[in-house]
Amino acid sequence: MITVRPVKPGDIEGLSRHVKPTPLLHEARAQLQRDERALYLVALDDETPVGHALLKLPPLGNEHPRLAHTPEVEDLFVAAASRSAGIGTRLLREAAAAARARDHHRLGLAVGVENGGALRLYERAGFTDSGLGEFWVEGAHEVCRYLVKAL
Repeated sequence: MITVRPVKPGDIEGLSRHVKPTPLLHEARAQLQRDERALYLVALDDETPVGHALLKLPPLGNEHPRLAHTPEVEDLFVAAASRSAGIGTRLLREAAAAARARDHHRLGLAVGVENGGALRLYERAGFTDSGLGEFWVEGAHEVCRYLVKAL
């Protein structure tokens, strides 16, 4: 059974073992959550992590074009063996619900223009092009578009 919830301290090792082998990244995101600057969501199959998404809360930085006062999903990722099972959709749904609960009326994200699978997922979830054009995201090393969804 798949569940999605905010990351807990004991999740870092499992995320590193089963999703992405980057314990320092997971810990930094958990710290953002402790500082109430983000919500780090983990998707679990029973108790095994199979995906994650970071919901960054405003105010956000200026490393790429984005809409002001709009929370943003960053690095939605599902382990290869668990893809195409609706987990990405569940992570997006939980991120949107968390943004709504914080009185936000839209949700944004940057997506690589070459990432057709992610683009299809986001479009199915109701995201549309924000009109900000294409831009380079240094951390992702790719050209992206910014999508937005009304909540």
